[in-house]
Amino acid sequence: MEHTITRLVREAARLADVPFEAVGSPCKKRAYVRARWAVMLVAYRLKYTSPDIGQRIGGFDHSTVFNALRRGNELLDKGDKEFVGLVHGLMLMVSRKEGKPDGN
Repeated sequence: MEHTITRLVREAARLADVPFEAVGSPCKKRAYVRARWAVMLVAYRLKYTSPDIGQRIGGFDHSTVFNALRRGNELLDKGDKEFVGLVHGLMLMVSRKEGKPDGN
């Protein structure tokens, strides 16, 4: 079964209409960064540690994850519709997956 963080990356790439590989890349294009931040934010809410999140997404340092959490929360607080929708879509995917038995 695919790891939860990998599923989050895949779904974020789909929702943000960016390549899967771009989410875990160091590229600083806005769409890639926001997809990456959303994955990090949701993974942290799912109780993954910052080092684990960073390593699984693309080999990022834990401080990069903390920066993403700070910046992502700022976007949520501002009500950025695009980012809020992305995080909501990821949380929805997680909640749907939790309700299904493994393998579905």
